[in-house]
Amino acid sequence: DGDGDGDGNGNGDAALDQMAECATVGGLLAMARETQERMRGTLLRALADEHTGGGEELADWAVKVAYPLQASWASSRYDPCVKSRQRTVQKVEYKYSGLKQKGQSGYRRIHDAARLAVVCADCDMMLLAVDRLKELFDVVELQNRHREPTVLGWADITLLVRVPIDEDRWHIGEIQIQHSHFYFSRQTVHEHYVSLRESLPEK
Repeated sequence: DGDGDGDGNGNGDAALDQMAECATVGGLLAMARETQERMRGTLLRALADEHTGGGEELADWAVKVAYPLQASWASSRYDPCVKSRQRTVQKVEYKYSGLKQKGQSGYRRIHDAARLAVVCADCDMMLLAVDRLKELFDVVELQNRHREPTVLGWADITLLVRVPIDEDRWHIGEIQIQHSHFYFSRQTVHEHYVSLRESLPEK
């Protein structure tokens, strides 16, 4: 799991619910896989338009690690792939358990099953990334987690984007804009973050 445990401010906002077919974990992840491909394609084409380096590292989105880019609004990118089934179920049971008692599905509140990240070398680049991503995607929510970091100290700028699947279907995915210092620091401590995240709900 490569994210900062997002979903934006949509924690209790039914207006940001996913479509009804996402009411089960299987339905959610099926939609997320379609959305991930479309998000990747849109982002890849935009980066390719500006990237001035070689093309090989830009082409392989199947590899998780971020590669150096030469674009004004991104120094690298990160693709953690679609959220795992185990992690999705765990998140719903912990974060949205109250919805089940009301006859609602917590899976429709998950916005980071499809997720990508843009990594930026500095804060000015992060602001450029915000503007560029607003041009590329239908942004339905923006959260500045540098102003309000998570309880474990993670900070980024999170965009929730509504991605059309076909004429009648859409899905909300997440794009994080990460400062490179946060990104590379997380690579060295992520196993400790996972351990903390899995133990905290038990307390």
